[in-house]
Amino acid sequence: MLVRFNLRCASAWKYSEISSRLTSSLVTWYREGKNVQRLLPHLSTYLGHGVLRDTQRYLSMTTELLQQASLCFERYARPEAPHV
Repeated sequence: MLVRFNLRCASAWKYSEISSRLTSSLVTWYREGKNVQRLLPHLSTYLGHGVLRDTQRYLSMTTELLQQASLCFERYARPEAPHV
């Protein structure tokens, strides 16, 4: 029973660590102005996942990530100022 408990803790730590690193990577990409949608499949492949859905399980929507994604969308959706 103790071994099972330790395995669960290790598994939970591994999930948490992967999730934290992936979320941090996305925030960094947004800050650097990179095309996150284009990079996600590469991240998924790097992790050895066959489909993006398997990678999405590790992504957490943090306040910081949401802010960066919102800024990215705002830049995309904002019409350019008229040229005078």
